[in-house]
Amino acid sequence: MARNMKKSSEHIIKRISPVHSVTIDYFAFCGTYPFGMPGHFSLARLAKELSIMNVSMAYVSDIGSFFKKNVVSANKIFLEKCRKFNCKCIRPVPVIDLSMPDFESEICHYIENYNLKAIRIAPNYHGYRLKAKCKRLADILNAYKIMLLIAKEIEDSRFQASCLGVKPLLINDLVPLFEAGFNSKVILNNFQFVEFKDYISDIPDNFYFDSTAFEKGFGELETFVEKHGVNRLVYGSHIPFLYAGAIMHNLHMSLLRVSKVSKIFKGIAGNA
Repeated sequence: MARNMKKSSEHIIKRISPVHSVTIDYFAFCGTYPFGMPGHFSLARLAKELSIMNVSMAYVSDIGSFFKKNVVSANKIFLEKCRKFNCKCIRPVPVIDLSMPDFESEICHYIENYNLKAIRIAPNYHGYRLKAKCKRLADILNAYKIMLLIAKEIEDSRFQASCLGVKPLLINDLVPLFEAGFNSKVILNNFQFVEFKDYISDIPDNFYFDSTAFEKGFGELETFVEKHGVNRLVYGSHIPFLYAGAIMHNLHMSLLRVSKVSKIFKGIAGNA
């Protein structure tokens, strides 16, 4: 029975998967929580599901890096695992704790030793404010042309009581990012359109929004595209926190034209 259910699930994912050659996922995770034994989402399992969904590249962070005190150690273990696994479709994204005084040297080390293309920050998980950190972060990412990813939250509030999760970031928390002078690309994960619609004119053009949370409000995706076009939208699966293929399905079932949905899947020019 379990085997039949698994095959059925894979068939559904294949049916909704895009057929074009490039699909980039900007919001994926692997690993496990660093406490207890809630289960493990391995690189091999992630790679298999990416293959089933025809995802050609995914920017992936380690789940445990959000919760462990020693983020540097967690990042090194994760990066080494990715290096040994050697899967071309997985691009590791270490989670940098900007409260550490020497975070620039940490980023440099990863760039030089692991061919890093992106980093992720999580101020709400690591307990700091962005205001005093953004200029230093912008300087080093601009110098190396490294992409920045930042999420409202990684747990999904629809599946977890608010008392159990980390406080989500608000758009007001991100204002220092908008003002820091980033030339590199910045991806905002898991935010709804209604949260930043009043700020859109103040958000630089090199900031992009993923499609993860747009289905939470009726017609949000279509409204965003109607007002601002499709060029600033990218695809994020939120795997494994959401079912594989859930966001992909929502995009295919939206009222957007196929050509616009395809453009979202293809991601930002130069990231392929």
